[in-house]
Amino acid sequence: MTVRIPTERFEEFMSGSSDIGNVVSRSSSAVNISKRYNDVSAQIEALEKQQKRLLEMMDSAVTIEDMIAVEDRLSDVQYELNMLKTDRESMDTDVAYSTVNVTLQEVKVYTELSENFFTKLSNRFVNGFAGFANHMAELILGIVYLLPYILLILAVILILAKTGVLKKMHMPRFFRKRKTDL
Repeated sequence: MTVRIPTERFEEFMSGSSDIGNVVSRSSSAVNISKRYNDVSAQIEALEKQQKRLLEMMDSAVTIEDMIAVEDRLSDVQYELNMLKTDRESMDTDVAYSTVNVTLQEVKVYTELSENFFTKLSNRFVNGFAGFANHMAELILGIVYLLPYILLILAVILILAKTGVLKKMHMPRFFRKRKTDL
């Protein structure tokens, strides 16, 4: 799962994760976006100045062609300005929250790491029978799951046999009855 944690609570979250269970591995990484953030802020500032100049030019435009040209350029500048502001707001959110990817794995059978030979042998013996029982249970559940299909196929075969359709079909030799001489 992916969790967003406020940046000021990141260390608390990471240290508290070991209270939940046994942490097998942990890693963290950071991405420095300060250069990109400064570049975007500078671009926004430049576009805002350009937008202000274009608005002044729009007021002083004399011909319709000039107005249309200024308006087209102003529209492009406003679009680019909105995109950059959205990008900067996204970076602000990324700085305010840390993204944590958490992977949980359940331990079904807990075993001690320091086992002697006889403990390992008895564990393998018990686990072998437990595995066999689990596989048999899965087999039975699979048969029960497929039971409606099996019954449907048997019903179709029975109907075909009763109507005589199966006798008219060419059967392979190993399905035919053998005649015995007495």
